[in-house]
Amino acid sequence: MATTNKKHKPYLPDDIIYKILRRLPTKAAVRMSSLSKQWEGVWSLLPSLDFDESGNPDDYHHHNDVVDTENLLQHKRFVNNILAKYLEYRQKHKKQKDVLDKLKIHMERYSAKDDVTLINKWLDFSFETSVKELDISLRIRKLDWNALDRGRSFYYRISRRTFFNAKSLTALTLEHARIKSFGHTIHTSLSLLPSLKTMCLKSVFFHNHALFSLIRECPSIESLSLASCSFEDSLSSSSLKSLEVKDCMASKVEVAEAVNLECFTVVSSQFPLHRISLRKSNNLRYIHIHAQRLQWIYLNGCHQTVKATIDTPYLISFQFKGYVSYSNFHVKAPNLVVACIRLLDHWDEELSTIDRPWKHFPTLRDFLKEFGCSKQLYLIARESKVFISNAY
Repeated sequence: MATTNKKHKPYLPDDIIYKILRRLPTKAAVRMSSLSKQWEGVWSLLPSLDFDESGNPDDYHHHNDVVDTENLLQHKRFVNNILAKYLEYRQKHKKQKDVLDKLKIHMERYSAKDDVTLINKWLDFSFETSVKELDISLRIRKLDWNALDRGRSFYYRISRRTFFNAKSLTALTLEHARIKSFGHTIHTSLSLLPSLKTMCLKSVFFHNHALFSLIRECPSIESLSLASCSFEDSLSSSSLKSLEVKDCMASKVEVAEAVNLECFTVVSSQFPLHRISLRKSNNLRYIHIHAQRLQWIYLNGCHQTVKATIDTPYLISFQFKGYVSYSNFHVKAPNLVVACIRLLDHWDEELSTIDRPWKHFPTLRDFLKEFGCSKQLYLIARESKVFISNAY
């Protein structure tokens, strides 16, 4: 009787494959998925996807034709063999409704002409799968960057439609993009990003009032970081707790109605930032300002235990309205011309009395010393106004 040898394909349980793939970088997991249909299916269920275009980040700056051609070939393989491949598989298995916790896509050679459709599809897919954390960086090619308007026409453009289904998003990191003003809509009063709490933006260009309208769509935002961005808007958010602005192309930073703001940081070493204004920020506890060209600061309200470090070599005017229980201001402003201090609450009440000792006088004295370099120092309490010239 003849016998036949049956070949059996190697088999591993899905949960074992899942554990293996979770420990691999996403691109390696993509390659492993080609081993079998089983591996391909398990890989598509990973809750966190990290697509980071490989290669030397400085390579795409070169103008050598051979180098640039190789870079473009690598980019096409990254786009077609990894990004597009994943979406194609998910398109065939639409019944899968798995939740995507994190998505990261970093491109080093983004092309608005060739890649914009794919990025749009990825964002739509991520929102359909209820993504919670989104990290998108679309660095454009150097040749495109030089072609027109410093590359701004080649940046990925974000509009209201982009975030139309982003209800689950809690954290957004965005780099190298251009955001249009969302404007007002009569179709709905619901916010686009109701769950967003953290937003980090780098090298993002805002159209007129686009930053203001974006923040308005984030009623739960607590932390906002702007680095190397371009904007001219004021900010208004009752939920914001932390605001960081670093080396942005902005002539002013204005924050209004930020009643829960606790931390405020501004660093500007190159760009002509001239004005900072904080209004109704009575919970502000930490202030750090280091701005080379800043000329004007207006601080209306802060927490009584606020800690402030202000280093502004060309500051001309400082206006303060509030109360602090102990002096923790450190001001370095050698060219300060005018300092106007309006005292509220305990200081205001205390300075209006003359029949008992001033309990907070040492605190007031130490606070005023920080503005001793000012040529004109005004101290205001209720209806009283004191002018001190070269006091210290």
